Amino acid sequence: MNNWKVKNRRKDYQFEIDFTQAYKEAISKYSHPAQIELHCLKAQYPAILHEIEDDDLFAGRIEFGAVGLGSQHQTGGFGFYIDKPRIVEALVHQPGTGLYREGLHELLVFWYGESTNAKVMRDMPAHIREALQSDDWENLPMPGNPILRIAGSYPNFDKLVKAGIPGMLEEMHGHLERERANDGDVVLFECMIGAIELLKDVCLFYHDQAKEKILSEKDPKRVAELEDMADALLAITEHAPQSMRQAIQLVWLYGILAPQVEYGRADIYLGDLYVNDIDSGVITEEEALALVQSYFRLIDHLDCEVDGRVIIGGYGRRNRENADRFCLVAIEACRTVIEVLPQFTLRFGDETPPGVWDAAMRCIEEGRTYPLLYNDEVLVPAIMKAYGVDRERAESYVPLGCGEIEFDHYSIGSPSGAINILKILEIAMHGGVEPVGRNAIGPQTKALDECGSFEEFYDCFKKHLDYYIEAQALFETYEYQKAGELHAFMFFSMLYDGCLERGKALLSGGCASLNGTLELYGLVNSGDSLTAIKKIIF
Repeated sequence: MNNWKVKNRRKDYQFEIDFTQAYKEAISKYSHPAQIELHCLKAQYPAILHEIEDDDLFAGRIEFGAVGLGSQHQTGGFGFYIDKPRIVEALVHQPGTGLYREGLHELLVFWYGESTNAKVMRDMPAHIREALQSDDWENLPMPGNPILRIAGSYPNFDKLVKAGIPGMLEEMHGHLERERANDGDVVLFECMIGAIELLKDVCLFYHDQAKEKILSEKDPKRVAELEDMADALLAITEHAPQSMRQAIQLVWLYGILAPQVEYGRADIYLGDLYVNDIDSGVITEEEALALVQSYFRLIDHLDCEVDGRVIIGGYGRRNRENADRFCLVAIEACRTVIEVLPQFTLRFGDETPPGVWDAAMRCIEEGRTYPLLYNDEVLVPAIMKAYGVDRERAESYVPLGCGEIEFDHYSIGSPSGAINILKILEIAMHGGVEPVGRNAIGPQTKALDECGSFEEFYDCFKKHLDYYIEAQALFETYEYQKAGELHAFMFFSMLYDGCLERGKALLSGGCASLNGTLELYGLVNSGDSLTAIKKIIF
């Protein structure tokens, strides 16, 4: 979460109390997940948005609450979430009126059983729970843990930029009429329209804030920047973006309202407007660089650890020439914005212009971690084979924070399970007993000292490994199904292939390709340990 990178943090947890009340109102009035979500989104935004800072060229800074609506832990939490340690710490140490402290205590007790995490874990089928006993994957010495999140989402920002807010509203109204005619999910599209109207309201909220800051600003340069910002914020409520500035502003605000943390193939959704701006003299190269630098600093302020991907280059771009021109300014922004994020990524191949490659090499040789390099000549054929997809789909690949592969605005494959291979080996060595707590767990097999050969022990180890892999696969399916019952994730659904066409939300049959990923730990140490067992013991 981004708490340490937010200036002027909120001093108390009144937002969390108010959000809890809004959620209670929503579940008392509505039954459809989209209605509950929209009601809570209105309580969350603009309440958790922070004011424009002095060096910002775009509006939109955010401080996720200790209670709220998110998609993964980098956005506060998964679904309706609570950060229990923060609330407990406030109850123990933070001063406040009796009414305020009562509100904190009530929300702590309420969300203990009402959060999405609590519901998913509580309703988990018994045969999965036997293997995956806790979601505290970062702290407990467990062989397998579920990880509750919707990670690595890549909405279709190119579609958003082309359509703009008015175009999105028009499209949602069209789908609404279709659903009415076919006795479909009318409520979902009514709420999607409400979500876009909320996005429009947030643009106007920041427009008014920028105008207000102009009145007290004495620096002419900053006045001009704020005027440009205000103009862009107003313009994107009226028509599709007509400049790179307007496009970045729209994409950024849409993303933080979703909320999500990946900003995808930027050269596709920004390349055409960048080239048009430069060639028509709307902005200079220096001004364009300043805009991209500001965009990158905003992504960094999310402080979302290994995520925050911005990807350029590679096959599958509809506007390759314009995109490659944008690549140069994006690489220069990466070189000059010395921050952890964005996790800037260059997909390269035989078509990569020498200038783009040279700029990337300069960036790396000067000491930047980025750009991360992905060789399309190797990866595209490999993805075709591994995923069983055609070349067009493979060319749309986008890596997640840890390198997992998704397809742009087409697939969700959240890493929603962790398997500790070394811990599984330790349990197998004890025949199905966890040696720290001395409790039986998983398959009961021969212990290492009961096996007559390495092959016999290795077969026992594989039984334990299969047990947890299967449990994680079953959990991933269950998690999507349960989360789909609880959440519409409308900002994702509106920009993900399949959802609007099917009239279904992201995890309720809408997403065109719903998959799963496992995070594996201890592979190398397990291999070393098995080698030692084979060569030394047997």
